Amino acid sequence: NERNLSLLAHILRHRLISSDDLARLDGGSEQKAKRELRRLWAHGYVLRPAAQLMTVAITGPQPIVYGLSNKGARLLREHSHHVADIDWSENTQRAGIRFIDHEVARARFMTGLEINQRTRNEITLLRAGAILANAPERTRASKHPLKWTARVPDNGKEIPVSIIADELLALVFDDGTASYFFVEVVRGQM
Repeated sequence: NERNLSLLAHILRHRLISSDDLARLDGGSEQKAKRELRRLWAHGYVLRPAAQLMTVAITGPQPIVYGLSNKGARLLREHSHHVADIDWSENTQRAGIRFIDHEVARARFMTGLEINQRTRNEITLLRAGAILANAPERTRASKHPLKWTARVPDNGKEIPVSIIADELLALVFDDGTASYFFVEVVRGQM
């Protein structure tokens, strides 16, 4: 159904995301969204990275984290979603706790932004894909299109320093102006 396809599309966009954030993005009943996620998991469309269970003794129960499976990726492709040709199941299952924490924090930030933008008709949220589609060919063809390099002073010399941002987004306003942002989630772990 459309709700399940929408949940899978949110998981595709975020790679790893908590059930709480998926329920917020769904916009309906939190209980119904989480019930649908359990069904998607039971039928093999999504996976729960095993590493998330390693911190329960320390942090206590947390919302379940979901990632896309190969079966879920195939279903999205069948419904005209652009899905990278990678092993989604392997990537989800191999995710370590640091990566899970990082991705969930990134997804939580982006979810909050999207939810708040929904109430602001004068602002349009553009995600990386839409921005990069209009970028120069060199950027689009780059292995790391979100890499940003700057020269910074170091002991009297300038050295190049780079980051590869977690996200790229733009807020486009009614007057045609826009503000562009790189998002980098820093959790003191990566």
